[in-house]
Amino acid sequence: MKKKYLLVILMLFVVAVLISGCEGKNTGILAGDTTCNMPETWQGRFVAGADTVKDTKKDMIWEKSGKSGVSWQKANAYCVALKTNGLTWRLPTIGEFNAILGKCPQENDCRLDTAFDAPCGIFWVDKTTTYKDAAQGGKEVNVYGFVDAKFGGSGYDTVDERHLVKCVSSK
Repeated sequence: MKKKYLLVILMLFVVAVLISGCEGKNTGILAGDTTCNMPETWQGRFVAGADTVKDTKKDMIWEKSGKSGVSWQKANAYCVALKTNGLTWRLPTIGEFNAILGKCPQENDCRLDTAFDAPCGIFWVDKTTTYKDAAQGGKEVNVYGFVDAKFGGSGYDTVDERHLVKCVSSK
């Protein structure tokens, strides 16, 4: 019974991957189409400078490279202290970060436009919340928001996790 259950889950996953591609013919991860993630309307949307990327649609400036392997607190402090181009920087919201992601990975295995420098992975965002951890006897635990630029989706992680940071300025 357990094997049948796992087989059904595996089959559903494969079907979901096959149909979850981008718009157009022969798309999706298994079809090998990794160029469809940025809609045609995005052409020219992101303009790369030396240290920044301008999102011409949302009128926002993004940090081009960012930083890796930092806690949420260090990511937040890093953005606040950033002085690039004399702008005021901060962690992006989940919505802001999701707005710069395409539907499927590009040639660099990232949903970010190629105007942004690597690395790609999980990025901190400004969302925080608490929950009661049953494993710790109902103790309230702070968790911090993230967006996954490689596989899509968002969620929360604990203070011990280390992720990437890419700061944003709305001028």
